[in-house]
Amino acid sequence: MNIIKKLIIKTASFFRIYINYDGFRIETISLIRDICRKDRSSPEEKEESEEKEEPDRKGYVFCLGDSNTFGWNYPYKDSFPVILGQKLNENRRNKIFEVLNLGKGGSKIEDLDMGIINFFQPGKNNASVLNYGLNDALLENIIKNYFDKNKSNINWEELNAGDFAGDAEEFANKYKNILNKLFETNERIIIVGLYRIKKIRTINQLNPTEKYLNLQNDILDLHNRKLMDIAWNTGADFIDLWTILDDTENNTDYLYKDGLHLNKKAFEVIAEKINDILLK
Repeated sequence: MNIIKKLIIKTASFFRIYINYDGFRIETISLIRDICRKDRSSPEEKEESEEKEEPDRKGYVFCLGDSNTFGWNYPYKDSFPVILGQKLNENRRNKIFEVLNLGKGGSKIEDLDMGIINFFQPGKNNASVLNYGLNDALLENIIKNYFDKNKSNINWEELNAGDFAGDAEEFANKYKNILNKLFETNERIIIVGLYRIKKIRTINQLNPTEKYLNLQNDILDLHNRKLMDIAWNTGADFIDLWTILDDTENNTDYLYKDGLHLNKKAFEVIAEKINDILLK
C-alpha cells in the first residue's frame, strides 16, 4: 500500500469516513510491526516481559477471511476480530490472546497466504479462524466458469444448484488442503459457515429476481454443507451461521443494507461464538 493511499485512509478514519480497500487493514499492519519489534528485543527485555506475563503463554488467533473478516463498511474497532480480542482478554491483567484481523475484501479460499501465519512461532495456544466461501460461491464469480464449459448450451431458465456442484467440490478440495497445512501450526481451527443473503447483482442474463436469488442461496447452502462436512471429518470447530442467523423471522437484522455483507450485529455474534469455543 503506497504512502498516499495510507494517508487518505488514516485521514478518512479520523473523520469517521470508512473506506473499503484491498489488502490487510492498516491497523493490522501496524500491529504486526509492533509484534516484530518485540521479537527483535534483547534477551534481557524479553525476560523482563515474560516475568510480567500471566502463567498461561499468550497465543495468537489468526482471523483469515474475506470482507466479513476485514469488517467491510465498518471501522476497524467494529470488525469481529477486534471484538473477539476484547472478549478474550476481558478482565485480565495481561493479554492471553493476540487476535490478528487478516481479512481481505474479495478473498477466496485460494487467496489464503500461509506466509503470514508461518511468520509466527507455532504454539499450543495458537488458533486460526477461517471465514471463506462467500466469494467462492457467488454467481457473479462462478457463472463465467460455467459459461466457458457449456458455451451456448446454457438454459438460463433451468439453472439449479446442481449445475455448480463441481465448483463446490473444487472449493472443498482447496479448503481441505489449506486446513491440513494449518493444523501443522495451530492447535485449534474454527470454520465460520456461510449464510443466506437478501440481494444479488445483475449477472449476464441473470436479473436480480427472486428466482435467481433463491438459486444463489441454494449454491451458498451447497458450499456451506461442504464446510460442515470438512469440519466434521477434520475435528475443526464449526460456527453454523446459516442456522444462527435464520433463527429470527427476518435475518436482514444481521445483514448490511446491501443485502450481501454482514453487519456489526452479526460480527458480535461471530465474536461471541469464537470466544466460547476458545475459552471452553
